[in-house]
Amino acid sequence: NLVQKVFYRVISPFLSDVSYANMNLRRWFGGGDVRHPKTFNEKMQWLKIYDRNPLYVQLADKYSVRSFVEKRIGQEFLNDLLGVYSTPDEIDWSKLPKAFVLKATWGSGMNIFVRDKESIDRVKISRLMNDWLRIDYSKRGREWVYRDIPRRFIAERLILDSEGRIPYDYKIFCFDGEPRYIQVDVDRFGEHTRAYFDEEWRRQPFTILYRQFDGNISRPLHLDRMLEAARSLSKGIPFVRVDFYAIPKVIFGEMTFYPGNGTEPFVPAEWDQKLGKLIRLPRL
Repeated sequence: NLVQKVFYRVISPFLSDVSYANMNLRRWFGGGDVRHPKTFNEKMQWLKIYDRNPLYVQLADKYSVRSFVEKRIGQEFLNDLLGVYSTPDEIDWSKLPKAFVLKATWGSGMNIFVRDKESIDRVKISRLMNDWLRIDYSKRGREWVYRDIPRRFIAERLILDSEGRIPYDYKIFCFDGEPRYIQVDVDRFGEHTRAYFDEEWRRQPFTILYRQFDGNISRPLHLDRMLEAARSLSKGIPFVRVDFYAIPKVIFGEMTFYPGNGTEPFVPAEWDQKLGKLIRLPRL
């Protein structure tokens, strides 16, 4: 509610990282202690505070991660890069194709899908992108990896399926270099639902935050190739989610260290602890 939102916004800047994490655990789950984490979400909070591997900054950056992907699994997994910009004013719209996607490199959900550049409001888009430049996820959710990422925008080829739709992206939950679960989001811009599978593409009886999709989702043609790529990219990392498209060619999307900022509830709730057991926290 509004009172709660105002309270948390006013008080949060004065809290330590541990106090802030425990406040979030109480707010979203009714309790929990980041100092003795057991669940997936508690361990997300722990990793935010204590696992400060500087490599994560590069991997969370949607532009600089490309060189890591190229070195680990090959350039063929990368989407076509059309441009890199520090501000919207640097975009030369005439050099972009009819369809493309614009992404902010330092956060989550800051994407603009353009199907026909002649029909868009460029002034409105530039205004939105300038608003994004003021967003700092390291302050909003204490996601430290975003603090040192340069504020840039990239333009990439717009990926569409055979029917001209934004395709599924396969979000692979990797634990210490092993892909274990795959999240598929359905109708993200409408009636958003989710489905979860294991690495053998067996449907799992849980969902996170959004209700469970009750339809059928076919096994991706190149699932094994996708899993092997995720395994290579996540090697040596306690937890990271590695996203791909498969149309059917496998194309890398991004790497995410703290899905939902460690505040998304599992249904049924016991799966929060089941996935939490898969995370082996590094020794301090």
